Amino acid sequence: MRLAEGIIGVAGYGLAGLAAVSLLLGAFLTNNTLHFNGDSREAAGVVVGHNETMADGKPRYSPLVAFTTETGERIEFRGQLNSPGKLLQDGERVPVRYLLAEPNTARIDSFVHNWLGAAVALGLGVLAALAALLLVRSAKRELAR
Repeated sequence: MRLAEGIIGVAGYGLAGLAAVSLLLGAFLTNNTLHFNGDSREAAGVVVGHNETMADGKPRYSPLVAFTTETGERIEFRGQLNSPGKLLQDGERVPVRYLLAEPNTARIDSFVHNWLGAAVALGLGVLAALAALLLVRSAKRELAR
């Protein structure tokens, strides 16, 4: 019985480590997005095509977006996310954020393109922390008996 409690305790501490890493990653991604959004400008972009890559023998698509900066420079960039299908259609208008000093550093201005990674990492970190807390408390309670 003690072996089982020991294994549960170790699993709890392992989950606590996963929680810490996930929360740190989520904080890092959140910080990067906040700084990018704070230093960036808005523009109207349009999907001009898609970049196709192969992953595991299956095609993945990321949108190619064009926009014009405040200074009149035309910029094209590839969206950050790859998907098995074309999520945005050619000719579709999308909001864009770009760095004034580096207009080639641009993103599609949407939750999925800016915040999804941070949200998933933070959510996983919170869930892992709660599970770790339950496992460690359970193991300590059993060992105290």
